[in-house]
Amino acid sequence: MRYRTRNDRSPQGLQRVFFTGYIEIAYSSLGGVCTALGKLNEAQQYYEQSLQIEEQLAEETGTVRAYDDLAVSHYNLSIFSKSVVEKRRHFSEALQIWTQLAEQCPEVKEYAERRDMAKKELEKL
Repeated sequence: MRYRTRNDRSPQGLQRVFFTGYIEIAYSSLGGVCTALGKLNEAQQYYEQSLQIEEQLAEETGTVRAYDDLAVSHYNLSIFSKSVVEKRRHFSEALQIWTQLAEQCPEVKEYAERRDMAKKELEKL
């Protein structure tokens, strides 16, 4: 699957995606705040909500940005997962997405760096 580098949706669709993206950012930010405060259970809940939105945005838009954000959400959740099976699942999802993005967009070095980071985390399990 190739990810799109642009969104070719109608103005109404773009507006909905735009606002949905802000909601996802809010959940992800709340997860970060809760993490900093040591409220890890709450952080995990916010990251799970963020992941649900990211999955929807990635499916609807198919953009590189949406898939990168989805990979970040999987990576964040892998850190909070209590079981090795869940950690492995989230790290694997992130690794798969970043591998494809690194191949599709070699000029964006962050994708290869993130791919390598997820790969190392998987090897630790």
